[in-house]
Amino acid sequence: MTADISRNENPIDPKKTVSAAGEKTAKTAVPKTAESAKPKVPQKTVAKKTVPPTPPPPKTKTAASTPPSPAPKIQPGIPKIPSPKTAPQTAPKIPVKKSAPKIIVKKAPSPTEIPTKTPEKSVVSDKSAAVKPERKRLPVSTATISKVYYRLIQRKIMRNRIMNLCILTIIAVAAAAYLLLLMSDKRHRGVILDGVLQGLTALEKKDAAQAALKFDETLRLYCDYHTKNPKWWVQADALVFPAVLRMAQGWRSLGDYAKALETFRQVSLHNPGGSSGWIGELFQNELTEFISSSHWTLDEQEALYQSMLKIPAESWDAGAIMLVRATEWAGLNVYPMIERLESADLAGYGKPIPLENPQASSFRMLVIMFYKVDRIPEIVRIQIPTMPDYQRKRLEWYLKSNVECLLFGQNAGDRIQLNGIEGILLSEQKNVDEFNRVILGAPAPEAGVVN
Repeated sequence: MTADISRNENPIDPKKTVSAAGEKTAKTAVPKTAESAKPKVPQKTVAKKTVPPTPPPPKTKTAASTPPSPAPKIQPGIPKIPSPKTAPQTAPKIPVKKSAPKIIVKKAPSPTEIPTKTPEKSVVSDKSAAVKPERKRLPVSTATISKVYYRLIQRKIMRNRIMNLCILTIIAVAAAAYLLLLMSDKRHRGVILDGVLQGLTALEKKDAAQAALKFDETLRLYCDYHTKNPKWWVQADALVFPAVLRMAQGWRSLGDYAKALETFRQVSLHNPGGSSGWIGELFQNELTEFISSSHWTLDEQEALYQSMLKIPAESWDAGAIMLVRATEWAGLNVYPMIERLESADLAGYGKPIPLENPQASSFRMLVIMFYKVDRIPEIVRIQIPTMPDYQRKRLEWYLKSNVECLLFGQNAGDRIQLNGIEGILLSEQKNVDEFNRVILGAPAPEAGVVN
C-alpha cells in the first residue's frame, strides 16, 4: 500500500484524510475483482498529464475506441478517485474535434464562419484585394504613358494621316480632271468657232465647196461636243450658240435647207430651255429669218414646208413648239390665211381633247368661239380626213399638247371634217393677228409679210 501511495505525484496530507477515512471506510469500500486487481491508477495519472494544451490526438483514436478502465481499488485513508466513465467524456472536449473539420472541408464559407479564418489567410486576401485596384488604376497626368497606349495612339495617328492623304489625293485628281476637261472643252469650242468663221469667210469669197466642207466638219464637231457635255455647260457656250446659228444661215445661203434644219435641231437639243431665255429668243429669231419667203422661191417654199412637216416634233426635244410654230409660218407662205378661210365652211378656236385611241378617225374639241356659222359653243366631234402618216403624227402632237388652236373645217352631215393638216394652227399672237385681219376684211399683205 505504501508503494502505491508513493507513486502518486500529488501526495495527500494524512492529517486531513485520517478522519475522513475513518468515517467513510465502510461506505467507500469496493470489492476486489479480477479487473480491478490491475493497477489502473498510473494510467489515470498519465491521462491527467496530457490534459495541458497539446496537439489533438490522431484521427484514428477516438473516445469510443478506448475501453473503459475499471474503477481502482480504494484504500483506506485515500480520497476517492473519479470513476473512469467521466474521464473519457471530458477528455475529448479539450481538442474540440467538431470544430477541426470546418477548416478542412472545402465548402464556401458562410458569413458566420468568415471571422473564424486564420489571420494569415485574411492578410493574404487583404493583400490581393489591395493589389487589384492598383492594376486598374489609370496613370496620373505626371506618369509616363505605357507602351501599349503609345502604340495605339501611334496607329490611330497613322490611320488619320493615311485617310487625310487619300482624301487629298482624290480632291487633287478631281481638280486635275476638271481642269483638263475645261481645257479640252475650251479647245473644242475654239475649234468650232474657227470652223464657222472659216466657212463664212469661204462663203463671202464665193467658194461654196470650201464653205460646205468647213460647215460639214464643224457640224460634226458640234454634234459630238454637245452630246458629250451635260446641259449645265450652256452658260459657258455663250459664243457657241450664235456661231452655230450663223452656220445654219450659211447652209441657207448655200441652198441646202436640209443641212440648215439639222443644224437648228442640234442647237435645240443643246439648249434645255426651249423657247425661254436669251438662247430661245435668239433661236426663234434666226428660225424666222430662215423661213422668210424672201430667201426662197415658191417651189422651194413648198419643199421647205413639206420637209418641216416630215420632221417629228419630239425630235427637237424642248424646241418642239418652235419647230411647229416655224412650220405653220412656212405653210402660211404657201397657203395664206385668206385661202384657208375661203375653203372652210366654218372656223373656230378652242382646245382639242387628246385621242383615246391612236387609230381613231375623229377627235373631240371644246370650241370656245365659232366663225362663219351661227352655232353655240360646245364640245364637237371633228372628223379626221385621210392624210399621210407624217401629217397625222403632227396632228396628234396638236391634240396631246393641250394648247388652244384655230380650226378650219367642212360640214360633213352631222359632223365637222377637218381641212387637212392646214386646217389647224396654234392660237398664238401672229396667227391670231392674221386671222383677225382676214375676218375684218383688211387688205391682203404683201408676199413675205407673215414671216
